[in-house]
Amino acid sequence: MEAVGKYYAQKARIEINDEYLERIGEKDLIMMRKAFGYVVIAPFASVAMMYAFRLATQDYSVTSNFA
Repeated sequence: MEAVGKYYAQKARIEINDEYLERIGEKDLIMMRKAFGYVVIAPFASVAMMYAFRLATQDYSVTSNFA
């Protein structure tokens, strides 16, 4: 998360003209941090949902063809 900020801070010191650097705002960095969080959380959430579904098939007689 901080790496993104450091990257753009380093880009600001480079002499090469970057057409997109001026368009990046604080809201963009916040959205990038949230997206990183979603990418990290998504696999754990899917594993938890599959585990809950397996428990439901055992406890509540849900057929395996339900999903």
